Amino acid sequence: METSCALPEPRSNVMLRVPRTPAWMVVVFLSLVPAAAIAAGPESHIPDHKQTFWAFQPIADPPLPRVKDKSWSKTSLDFYVLARREAAGLKSVGPADKRTLIRRATFDLIGLPPTPEEVEVFVHDSRPDAFARVVDRLLASPHYGERWARHWLDVARYGEDQAHTFEARHYPNGFRYRDWLIKALNADMPYDCFLKEQIAADLLDEPDRLERLPALGFFALGPVYYGDAKKLDQMDDRIDTLTRGLLGLTVACARCH
Repeated sequence: METSCALPEPRSNVMLRVPRTPAWMVVVFLSLVPAAAIAAGPESHIPDHKQTFWAFQPIADPPLPRVKDKSWSKTSLDFYVLARREAAGLKSVGPADKRTLIRRATFDLIGLPPTPEEVEVFVHDSRPDAFARVVDRLLASPHYGERWARHWLDVARYGEDQAHTFEARHYPNGFRYRDWLIKALNADMPYDCFLKEQIAADLLDEPDRLERLPALGFFALGPVYYGDAKKLDQMDDRIDTLTRGLLGLTVACARCH
């Protein structure tokens, strides 16, 4: 127990520059550690009902729901939509016309309306893969990355200043993270690389390492707190951003427990 890495923390923490803990508090803490270890037992047991929680189950293809009109569904997702609609007694509408279809796809993928010329080209394109060609063109557009980067920027709590403080702190190079993100999406960067670079680009041994460093804005553009006692708030924010954004869970309770 005396060799536990948890014991030195209450005494001092040079790296985080936490104010030195009073001696009486250290004594109380150390007296509670052995009792807490005994109470916890040799192993931590997770109840069965928690182990079966849906979010922690392996990904699997569930059986498709039964539907009456099997010819309507084009993809497996359509079966779920149709099953609920049939249960509610709702009838299917006809397929969208080509003008409506290209408007929907263009707004969805790049956030902008199609030009009149693009609409006319698609309307008069009789090839069977005409719509697939439209989608490929939109995915290759630089506006695709601009459109979808906005969603990830919310996850990364992106901002180019700290307007919430009395003395706003500006991030003059904050745009570099935004531009890296747009470039990554337009280049269809693999998801594992997308995450690794944002978490540890400075630790990756790659030839183009300097080009990857702006990805660290995922952490660096968060709030900065002034004063030694507030440094832990800064670390807590980064941990919370990482776990909420990537795991869909929060470990904020670990700050006190």
